[in-house]
Parts: sequence; structure tokens; C-alpha cells
Amino acid sequence: MGMNELLCTGAGFFAGVIGTGLGGVLALFFDRRGSRFLSAVLEYTAGLMLSISLLDLLPAAFGGASLPAVLCGVSSGIALIALVDGISESSSGRRSNKMTAAGLSMAVSVALHNFPEGLAIGSAFESSTRLGVALFLAIMIHNVPEGVALAVPLKYGGASRLKAVFAAALAGLPMGIGAYFGAVAGEMSILFVSLCLSFAAGAMLYVVLVDLLPQSQKLSEDRFAAFFSILGVLTGVIISSSLG
Repeated sequence: MGMNELLCTGAGFFAGVIGTGLGGVLALFFDRRGSRFLSAVLEYTAGLMLSISLLDLLPAAFGGASLPAVLCGVSSGIALIALVDGISESSSGRRSNKMTAAGLSMAVSVALHNFPEGLAIGSAFESSTRLGVALFLAIMIHNVPEGVALAVPLKYGGASRLKAVFAAALAGLPMGIGAYFGAVAGEMSILFVSLCLSFAAGAMLYVVLVDLLPQSQKLSEDRFAAFFSILGVLTGVIISSSLG
């Protein structure tokens, strides 16, 4: 493993394990009164991911691929994440009376999400350091509410605090594996890098519009939380411009 692959893999593991692990830690202090806080986190994450997708991922993807190829990558990202969500919802729906089962189902879903997101991190660093850092930050923050979402049902299902946090951190491991393969494949083909970036953009757009924002609205109807999505967009603009 070369130095570049090692750095990309380390970034993937860090974004995955630390992101979801931190979410697991926050879940230990989460109760119904904390729904406004979680709603704000989801809104901020949604804004940041939307900004990174539109300002960084898609423009970089067009740098190495044609419009049909980029659209194919975006569509593939949307389709895969939608499939994973469908499998997760079906599984947890059949066993909705078991909080632990729901938490484990969420953990599997997060782990499946994290591998292609790791591919995106690895290929993004192959495209440029600026893009790699921006995507790394966006995905790591995005993983925090995912860690909360999988640790909360485990906690209320009877799992110990240590097991809940461990499960959250463990779900982030596939991101490091994906980052390695993304870096290796990215060195071989510029087209593959562009397809991974467009794939990540599609996946992020789906997560923002179908998962994060609707979930935030369920948690809190307070309009104040929506301002955090604007803050997230502005953060993405700052990251994009400052690393440019």
C-alpha cells in the first residue's frame, strides 16, 4: 500500500468511525427533549451536503466525464441508496416492536451507506486534495446523526452504553475500506474518479431530500431549526472557497 492509498484509507476510517462513533456518544445524552438539537444537526448536515454536492462534486465530475456519464453516476447513487433505505425500512418495519432489532437494522443500513461514500472519499482525493478534504468533512459530519439514529434504539432496547457506542463506531469501518478501493481505482482511470464523484453527488442529494430534511421536520416543527440548513450551505461555500 502506497502512501497515497494509506492516507485515503486513514481519512475514510476516521470519517466513518469517528463520525458515527461521536453520534453514538451523543445518543447517550439524547432524550425527547433533545429532539430540537438533533433536528438542528440534521438541518445543518443537509445544507452542508447539498452545498458540497452542487459546488464541488458535480463540477469535478464534469471535469473528467461527459454529461451522460455524470447523469448515469448520479442516477446510480440515487438508486443504490434508495435500495438500501428500502431494505432497511422493510426489515425494521417487520420487527418494529423490538428496539434492539431496529437499531441493528439501522447499523447495517449505515454500514452499507458508508462503503460507497468511502469510494467517493478515496476518488475525491485522487481528483484533488481540496475536493477530498471538503468531502471528508461533509461526510464525517453527516455520519454524526446516523450514529445517533442507530445508537438510540439500541440504548432503549437494553444494550449497554458501551455496546451502543461500539456498534455506532463499527458501522463506520466500511468507509475506510471503500476509501482504499476508491484511491486505488482512481489512480487507474480519471473516468472512474468522475463516476465516483457523480455517484456520491447523487447519493448525497437523495439522503438530503429524502432522509435528512423529512426526518428533521418530524423531530421538530420549529422554523428555527431550518436556519441551520442555511448555515450548512454557507459552511459548504466557505469550505469550497477557502480550499480552492
